[in-house]
Amino acid sequence: VDLPFGSYQGNSKEALSTQAFQNGNITVFVHNLVRAGKSNAWNELIHTFASPNTDFIFLLDADIRIPETTTLQLVLDRLNQSKTARVAVDESVKDLSEEAHKSTTERLILAASGTAYNTRTAIAGALYCARFEVLKSIWMPIGLPGEDGFLIAMILTSNFTKDENLDCIIFVEGARHIFESMRSIRGVFHHNIRLAIGTAINVLLFKHIRESQSIQKDVSNYIRQR
Repeated sequence: VDLPFGSYQGNSKEALSTQAFQNGNITVFVHNLVRAGKSNAWNELIHTFASPNTDFIFLLDADIRIPETTTLQLVLDRLNQSKTARVAVDESVKDLSEEAHKSTTERLILAASGTAYNTRTAIAGALYCARFEVLKSIWMPIGLPGEDGFLIAMILTSNFTKDENLDCIIFVEGARHIFESMRSIRGVFHHNIRLAIGTAINVLLFKHIRESQSIQKDVSNYIRQR
């Protein structure tokens, strides 16, 4: 549904009761979690709230926009048609790039952004579709600032039991979502610091896992227990 950025924040039930969600065979649930954090919400969704009979699951941030109505179907179809892919991703687009009139600061932010990650080998946590059987074998570390990097590592290596296999991820041409970009140099600076910290913690975590054969036997259970 194409709602302004921030529309979902603070009143999810109201946002999900709009006409777009009332058409077709759609059932909506809102779960309020006591414990904050994206990793915890991910674990609760996959291991508590989602039906065990689920085949594919979309995970989306609430503050993105999906301009084309065909996007989700396209992403799902491509994943379903692939014999090797476990997760499908689309193009992640800054809202700044869609605006005709930009301030000097906004032009500088776009020019300096570059590519934060390779869309063909990484997950943008704002929108992706995955085979549920793959995700239900994964637990995410609570408090991890680099959730997307840890998740894709688990998927590409089958929970660190195999060498990295890039065929596990598929990039879907022609599908995109738009996310709200930072609008100040200070905001970009703090965001990039968080990304750097998240990457560093993941590197240490991956090293810890790979150096322990006992952990590698069941990484997800180790994380769940910890």
